Amino acid sequence: MKKIYTTIIIIGIIAEIVLLFFFDKKIAAYGPVIFWGIALLGILNYGVNIFKLSDSVKRTKPELYKKHSFGIMITRNALSDKEFLEALDDSEQRIIKNNKTIFKFLFLCFGLFAISAIVIVLK
Repeated sequence: MKKIYTTIIIIGIIAEIVLLFFFDKKIAAYGPVIFWGIALLGILNYGVNIFKLSDSVKRTKPELYKKHSFGIMITRNALSDKEFLEALDDSEQRIIKNNKTIFKFLFLCFGLFAISAIVIVLK
């Protein structure tokens, strides 16, 4: 998962550089949208992973699911509950790890958006 997001962000940075060097300010102003798009994909992936985790726990550990859910998905507090985390198997732990990775890339995307917007204003 980490390689995919790294590759997507590198492609976004290259696209932004191409827009800055080879196009006028009006067209280059669309550059920061690239990073919003990448962040949107990350947010969607984050949500899908939460639903996958909820579904897996619902099927394999129904009593744990009842304790830590509010209907269709697991609560946010469950992800920090030691009892809940210890009861998860490897595939469910991997989903949580992927979401932590996605969250780091979201901050990177928003930072790149800000830098890109500042560079375009200064162009």
